[in-house]
Amino acid sequence: MYVQQLETFIRVAEAGSFGRAANTLFISTPAVVQQINLFEEHCGVTLFKRSSRGVQLTPAGQALYEDGKKIIALSNQALARAQQIEEDSKETLRIGTSPIFRARVLIDAMTMAREDGLPLKFEIPNLVAELSQMNNNFDLLG
Repeated sequence: MYVQQLETFIRVAEAGSFGRAANTLFISTPAVVQQINLFEEHCGVTLFKRSSRGVQLTPAGQALYEDGKKIIALSNQALARAQQIEEDSKETLRIGTSPIFRARVLIDAMTMAREDGLPLKFEIPNLVAELSQMNNNFDLLG
């Protein structure tokens, strides 16, 4: 959801080198260097002091690193919240079943509904197990 270059920047800052960051990101070192160069160009600031021993954050880079971690966390939270709202907005069809009743027809219906793109959640709880957990208000006879 956030800019991939920000994630790469944070990985480089934490790893202290382009090569180690590349390994954690499963991409090549030149790709990491290119992303950082483009990110610095886009931001208009130098984010790293480069040396043969690795990289260090500049003061501007340190500020962006601290805020960038917050941005990513907020972005992840926002996405999770949106996904939860989407999930909660689906209609739920609960169907009780037992070992005696074969649920093949229901499974086929669920498959067709999903293929048609219907926003439904299906829950087929084990009715006996559910009832047995409801305090002592029910007696189950087998």
